Amino acid sequence: DYTATGVTDYRSNYLMDEMLNDNDPRIRYYFFRQNDCTPGAIDSEGNICPENIITLFCSSTPTPDHYVSGMVYCSVDSGYWGRDHGFFGGIPPDTFKRTARGVYPAAGNFDDDRFSGVGIGQGGAGAGIEPIYLASWSHLMLAEMALANGSSTASSHLGNAMQISIDKVMSFGSLDPDGNLADFAPSSSDVSDYISTTVSDFSNGNSDTKWNIFGVQHLVAHYGNGSDSYNFYRRTGYPTTVQYTVEQTPGNFVRSFLYPADEANTNPNINQKPNVDALIFWDNNPASPAFPIAN
Repeated sequence: DYTATGVTDYRSNYLMDEMLNDNDPRIRYYFFRQNDCTPGAIDSEGNICPENIITLFCSSTPTPDHYVSGMVYCSVDSGYWGRDHGFFGGIPPDTFKRTARGVYPAAGNFDDDRFSGVGIGQGGAGAGIEPIYLASWSHLMLAEMALANGSSTASSHLGNAMQISIDKVMSFGSLDPDGNLADFAPSSSDVSDYISTTVSDFSNGNSDTKWNIFGVQHLVAHYGNGSDSYNFYRRTGYPTTVQYTVEQTPGNFVRSFLYPADEANTNPNINQKPNVDALIFWDNNPASPAFPIAN
């Protein structure tokens, strides 16, 4: 993302909006905003940002009819600029507008409201990590097993996972020598309040609420590792609150990928799958399109 021509990829509107609304202390580490006003949204000072169909095509279009009330679409408040799930439109001139990867895990910039364009060598200069397996994920596994078995220990495992995840993420702030951590890093009380509120909501919720809260935390903690997030989602179907695909009838969710053609065409012991929604051996969920609900 830190190139002479700007940001190369888009961040998820759903994830940025979820973390913003939840006051997740990891948001300034995950995302670096190049601008403070996304067309069609509200800026960091509460002002309405004017629509701009040149830099953000969808800023003047209504929310899709199949979206539920309150679901984020097109524009995220406070300058977060990404793309919606399944949007396949062209690329506008927005490479110095869209939100970049932050200081975690890619070692870019820490977001301290500087709202400046990205460039080569900024922040941690890319000396970050590709998360393969983190300590917090072990506690998420324990929480998932406890939740699936109806054990009350799920809440304590979730709290531990969140604390370890946030500690890991915040440790990356020092990689950006220009980051104003003194004024913008979350305080210890910010972190403890966030964890205690989330765990309390989890403990007091019904089964669906618990799984949705846990699902969001799973996605957030696995930022940078799409494989585990994908496996969790097709294993559980949560969170059901994830942003719907922009296209109302996108086809069935990919439950398993096709075998590579080179293998399927040359190995007589492999029969190619009929489609991408074929269930694999451990998938006991309903057949698509009934599952997952949000897709």
